[in-house]
Amino acid sequence: MSKKSTAAKQLAQHGNAAQITDFLRDIATGITVTSDPDFFPSLVRYLTKRLGVAYAFVGELVAAPPPRVRTLAFCADGKIADNFEYELRDTPCTNVISKGVCIYPERVQRLFPKDRDLAQLRAESYVGIPLFSVRGESLGLLVAIGREPLRNKEGAEAIMQILGVQAAAELERRRSQDQILRLNRLLRTVIEINKMIVRETDEARMFAETCRILVEHGGFRMAWIGLARPSGEVRPAAMAGVGEGYLKNISIRYDESPAGQGPTGTAIRTGQYVVNNDCESNPQFARWVERARASGYRSTAAFPLRKGERVIGAINVYAVDPQAFDSDQIALLQGLAGDISYALQSMEEATARRQAEEKLGENQRVLATLLSNLPGMVYRC
Repeated sequence: MSKKSTAAKQLAQHGNAAQITDFLRDIATGITVTSDPDFFPSLVRYLTKRLGVAYAFVGELVAAPPPRVRTLAFCADGKIADNFEYELRDTPCTNVISKGVCIYPERVQRLFPKDRDLAQLRAESYVGIPLFSVRGESLGLLVAIGREPLRNKEGAEAIMQILGVQAAAELERRRSQDQILRLNRLLRTVIEINKMIVRETDEARMFAETCRILVEHGGFRMAWIGLARPSGEVRPAAMAGVGEGYLKNISIRYDESPAGQGPTGTAIRTGQYVVNNDCESNPQFARWVERARASGYRSTAAFPLRKGERVIGAINVYAVDPQAFDSDQIALLQGLAGDISYALQSMEEATARRQAEEKLGENQRVLATLLSNLPGMVYRC
């Protein structure tokens, strides 16, 4: 039996047919249709009104450690308020994500004394329901919080179940749509860079244009290319985007030293790409986290660049959101790094051919000069 049919059964047990019909009609008229940008705000506003609670929000799960929730719509006292993000630890929402529907009809602050947000909201009651994808993956949760004790637990749960099904479907739809849009944008960006690579013959200009296109067309917060020096240091060769001060006087290496343990140094040292999907919680990124925070970076990824079999540097991209790099984006960026590496090798080979041709031409000119200066040869019969 589906969650929605279960909720309908609960309603049937606690109300007559007319009440059920009125409730379903009320939902239809009180909430905008899914795919509407105002769907989530209208849902939480309706929830506060229907349950008679002060607060309601729908949030998506941010899985990066420590697990967090980012609200998509938050209603406080009947008005839509600013969204926020919070850690799940020591909150009733932790139990919702791990155990399922949770109802605390009263004294919720006493049950979760470390949850400061509950105290700030003067919460007395709490109802939370997890949101799942059609494949059973945890997407987020729908929560209602009251300043008064909750009187009708069964009715509240039934309402939350029905609204939760709608919220989960819309959240999954938006995630899928966003993923498609991001991938299409990145694919167009890679194509644009490859068009530039075909025309470009100068390494420095190619690096600069690659970074610019990644930021302007790809939507990344920042992109830079670093080259490995014999001293073990990584020297920035090109950069574009927000945070010019991030690379100023920065210490990045590719050896085994502490400064070589970040994404860039590790990618160069190992020859493998490195994804850092949460700057705040990654201990390998601790040396640079304050700089990243000041520039608005939450995720980074580094991909090695090669000339032939030799790793010569890395291309680095930075995003404003945690968990910004999924497997599809990684594949596209890895392919881009391979395209740039091929171009670098081609440039090196072209330079070597040009130098060889120039050397050959110089040798031919020297030989011609020598021959022209030889005395006339005498032939004897």
